[in-house]
Amino acid sequence: MRSPSFFRRSALRLTTALATALALLSTAQPHAHAEGTQEPALVIEDNDFLGPGGSDIQSVIPLLANPHIKVLGFTVSTGDDWENAESAHLRRFLEIANKSEIPVADGAVYPLINSVPLMKLREQQFGRIPWKGAWGGLGSMDKVPDTQPDLPKLAEGAPKTPAAAESAALFMIRMVHEHPHQVTILEAGPMTNLALAIRLDPSFAATAKQLVLWVGCWTPT
Repeated sequence: MRSPSFFRRSALRLTTALATALALLSTAQPHAHAEGTQEPALVIEDNDFLGPGGSDIQSVIPLLANPHIKVLGFTVSTGDDWENAESAHLRRFLEIANKSEIPVADGAVYPLINSVPLMKLREQQFGRIPWKGAWGGLGSMDKVPDTQPDLPKLAEGAPKTPAAAESAALFMIRMVHEHPHQVTILEAGPMTNLALAIRLDPSFAATAKQLVLWVGCWTPT
């Protein structure tokens, strides 16, 4: 069985690759004003932001630091942790980074198709799944609650900034229509929010500039 440090190293390698992708994104041809100045690329990152300082949250750093990128917002879904904890960790991180003006939109708490019983069945058929995120982490799924647990106490302190008033899917839809063919959706976590946005608005994907997907990573046991 792989050790927890193996998965942390793997996640950090993914973050490094993500930073490289963002650097390439920032070199894309930007829009230009009449006076010749360049406008930054507009980006929304959708991720399962495991906190307080894991690789998922570290993925926002190259976005915030890149002068050629303007982050319109972050959208959150359950993945490595429950959605409410990820959202709170991210909002607190942005406060510490003096970037609390960037909205964080809460998203999907549960998958559209997958479930704990299905995950258990896969383990019975194909062997142990090493990392199960909010549904047991590196352990078993025997004590996964039926509903999202209450927000735990955060080591870095609770955020004062509330989440955005609208859901993640509606936020993404609104942004791509306010900036047609200019917004890049950086999908780095479970794709539930993205699927919901496309289901709610069939024109969503075509109205965005591009969908950059860093999902579906398979780690062999």
